[in-house]
Amino acid sequence: ISNNGTIQINGGSNGISTSGNFTNGAGALLDIVNVTGTGINLQGFLQFQNNGTVQIDGGSSGLVMAAGSYFENTTGSTLAIANVLGSSINFTGATQFDNYGLVDITNTGSAGILHSAYNGNVTNYLSGVIQIAGNSGGQWRMASSTGSAIYSQGTISINGGYNLFSPNLFVTSGSVFSQTGPFLGNGRFSLNGNALEGITSPGNSPGTMTFLGDQTFDPSNTLVIEVNGTTPDVEHDQVNVTGIATVDGTLEVAINYTPANNDRIVFLTGSSISGTFSSVNPALPAGWVVDYSVAGQIALLYSIALPVELLRFSAKPTHDFKVLLAWETASEIDNDYFGVERSDDGLQFRSLGKVSGAGNSTQIHQYQFLDVNPKAGWNYYRLKQTDLDGAFEYSQVLAVYIEGGKEDIVLYPNPVVESIHFSKPVSGSLIVINQSGKVVWQLDNLEDAETVRLPDLPAGQYLIQNSWNSQSVFNKKIIITKK
Repeated sequence: ISNNGTIQINGGSNGISTSGNFTNGAGALLDIVNVTGTGINLQGFLQFQNNGTVQIDGGSSGLVMAAGSYFENTTGSTLAIANVLGSSINFTGATQFDNYGLVDITNTGSAGILHSAYNGNVTNYLSGVIQIAGNSGGQWRMASSTGSAIYSQGTISINGGYNLFSPNLFVTSGSVFSQTGPFLGNGRFSLNGNALEGITSPGNSPGTMTFLGDQTFDPSNTLVIEVNGTTPDVEHDQVNVTGIATVDGTLEVAINYTPANNDRIVFLTGSSISGTFSSVNPALPAGWVVDYSVAGQIALLYSIALPVELLRFSAKPTHDFKVLLAWETASEIDNDYFGVERSDDGLQFRSLGKVSGAGNSTQIHQYQFLDVNPKAGWNYYRLKQTDLDGAFEYSQVLAVYIEGGKEDIVLYPNPVVESIHFSKPVSGSLIVINQSGKVVWQLDNLEDAETVRLPDLPAGQYLIQNSWNSQSVFNKKIIITKK
């Protein structure tokens, strides 16, 4: 039978059952839907060649191949099987299935591909893609018989639901799984001593592969790991081996997030680990290394030597309306100085001053800086740690609220007879200036004064000024009277 157009079979018992050759031509469509039995049943020594599109939707089985039958899915062709109750493809004897095109299997009640008898062989050539997803009975399974083989130079992608009793790929002891092309997917896989070759890529951006028993990663294997964060299966790929994981070959990592120092991404686990990757290609970004330090794990570790290890940083208001900044370092590497910066809005910062660093040190160092003139309201502070070579990094931003502010200091009583009181403690120097601009009295070295006794001055109006550390705190008018 040769089909060079469109054949549609809708309903009935079986779609096509043949013991002769069948050719589905280039651009041709064979569409079989809603049959109750088998979509295509190949009986005996015959060849089915698909150069176009074959679609099977529904039925008890999709494609059944008896001993002696041969199916060829050529380059550019598609075999799509969905929603069958049993197996999408079932090899019931010594058969050969060659794929150069696309095999797409979804939502099978039993296995996606089932080798129910010995010597059911599949060869997936370089241009071939076999993708299986959503099958409740396992994606690709060999029954108890031995002698079957899977040879793949192309891509195999297996993504399906978790089934406790049936692995997503099950290769029986004595059968062959030789994969030199990409092997992708999620789920549980039992390869029974067959090494992983080619490209192994867990997940569906990203995901997890679990190999039952011991598993060897061949020197020809490339393990591809995607890292988008620190959560396994959700943000990064992971490979789990329930037995011994024997590791060799190449590790290829794509890191797509901004790490924190000491982030550790466990991407391969086993009851024990034997060997190491022979190469990492491309090279890991700066700060990343492959970490074998924990038994039964291989991880990616991000660790950088920080110029300064800051233990704490605080900013607190003092009782006299200044702000004291204090910080402590555990170690310093080439640390030149700390710049202290302040902002009114938390966005635009200006420098208040510098505090020299310790250069190179592994000892704890403590630092302080006093902002003597913060504004009323919110003040935002940060440190700008600067290296000897000019490189710098910022600390976290701290916010301090100053209640009222220095300019709100109230002097009373006013008029003054003998003593003047301050609503907030005053430090530094006080001077009294008469109406001619002459300093008539000065008092230095005040420290948290709340009351000052004035000298015997003529009655009249005066200006009283307070300054601290060469900065003006307040200028107030007072009236002096006599008893």
